Amino acid sequence: MSIIPDGPTDARLMLVQECPGEPELQYGKPFQGLAGMELAKMLGDAGIMRSSAFATSVVRQRIPANSIDSCVALTRKSITPLHQPFHDKHVTKEYLDGVSLLFREISLIRPDVVIAFGNGSLFALTGKWGIKSWRGSQIVGSVETPTGTHHFTVIPTWDPGLVRRQWSERNICVQDLRRAAGVLADGAGTASGTASGGRDPIVGRGYNFLLRPSFDRCVSVLEMLYSQVVRAATKLSIDIETRTGHTACIGIAWSKQDALCIPLMCVENTSGYWMEEEEAAISFHLYRLLTHPNVQVVGQNFLYDAQYFYRWLQFIPNLKRDTMIAEHSMLSNAPKGLDYLSSKYCDEHIYWKGESKNWDPKLGEDQLWAYNCKDCVITYEVDEKQQVCVDQLGLRAVHDFQQDLWWPVLETMNRGIKVKHDDRSRLATELFAAISEREAWLYYTIGRAINIKSPKQMQDFFYRELAQRPVISRKTGNPTCDNQALEKIAEREPLLLPLISCISELRSLGVFLATFVQSPLDIDGRMRCSFNIAGTETYRFSSSKNAFDSGMNLQNIPKGDDE
Repeated sequence: MSIIPDGPTDARLMLVQECPGEPELQYGKPFQGLAGMELAKMLGDAGIMRSSAFATSVVRQRIPANSIDSCVALTRKSITPLHQPFHDKHVTKEYLDGVSLLFREISLIRPDVVIAFGNGSLFALTGKWGIKSWRGSQIVGSVETPTGTHHFTVIPTWDPGLVRRQWSERNICVQDLRRAAGVLADGAGTASGTASGGRDPIVGRGYNFLLRPSFDRCVSVLEMLYSQVVRAATKLSIDIETRTGHTACIGIAWSKQDALCIPLMCVENTSGYWMEEEEAAISFHLYRLLTHPNVQVVGQNFLYDAQYFYRWLQFIPNLKRDTMIAEHSMLSNAPKGLDYLSSKYCDEHIYWKGESKNWDPKLGEDQLWAYNCKDCVITYEVDEKQQVCVDQLGLRAVHDFQQDLWWPVLETMNRGIKVKHDDRSRLATELFAAISEREAWLYYTIGRAINIKSPKQMQDFFYRELAQRPVISRKTGNPTCDNQALEKIAEREPLLLPLISCISELRSLGVFLATFVQSPLDIDGRMRCSFNIAGTETYRFSSSKNAFDSGMNLQNIPKGDDE
């Protein structure tokens, strides 16, 4: 039993699902049942008529568990002789056959936009995997036709079945569909020189990035920006990239397209990108520009960046707004990463965060410097759109109050928290004594030393020497001796309860000592944590280690009265 496509053959919009579920197999068409009904509603909310779209599927017949994971091998272990290579993975024959049919349909219908629902569709159309990262992106696809190459825009988004299971994803899915409607309205994403009208494919945002500036060029740009700042209030978007606790480069954007990357570290020259005198001069120009009263700095999670400016350049940029805090003031329970905000607010979005993770130092740093500039220009545009939304929602007072917290929070982070060193030493001594006492009891009871931090030694002791039935981890499918496993063993064998209680106490005492009492301090003996204004749904701050490995999560300190 298989399904057949459905919809007008001259459609400008194509909907592609991963594989059919039971409702699709029953009716013989894609996007049926409750998920199909929800898709029709979401399309309507986005201004798209469901009847105007051509709907199809990558896989056309029933597959195990109605899951595309049964067709795409995600690990080496899951590859079988029946799998065939496709892009960077291995897939089954029915998946490859479906991809071939899909591109045949695209070549015949020549849609302007193809919406890929789920990972299986995204992978078939683009070779990319990771719908959470790529959803909302505008990716250029192409297919050969008898009259030439046809270009189209692929926009990945969540499968409607997932939206029904995770209702919080509905709004962003509708936003992705609105993006598709916008591309259709603009007439973009189609082939050049084909029957679809001769429109050009998406060519990108027209970035103007200066990545390898000479000293004179770098200074001239900073002086140009400074002259603008002196004349009137000027918005600049700032972002840094870091490496080994130091600033690798500093990016500055003055529009949605224009940005400068100022390299500091450089793999091609271990002594740095600039000569010492040049770097000192550039640092002065940055100080003069970024601390001027007329400059309006915007950044994403800029508390992190500001710590580096303060430590290594000895000044703090004149921050006006933080896009992460702005989003928090409107939707405290929503994701706030820059890639998510880009997919929500930017006119043209394509996922770029992998460019930093996949950067190969052997190929030079141009990719990393371009990534730095992208962060800047995207933050610039996100801020622009957010401020309109803040006023439309009537949340200006809430927004401004949250933004005003940035300066006192940064001062607290930079100044640090005073530590009572005498009390810290006393508590450490007490913990060492408690640990020694229990280790002695454990040695006496077992008759030899045992490393309770070693999974191998613990499993050998409980499952071989004591002949206990192994407890299997749900996550790994392997035997485990974690705390939950030991509790189960104690319930089954009460005689082991004192031994297991001692091991559990030793583990707790060790964590308390290492994580809290001996948490890293700065050279002046103070504790400097990172405080996140946008860290919780309830507007309470969250805390963690800072950018330089000092401090800790202050909210998770145990009371210390439980054994």
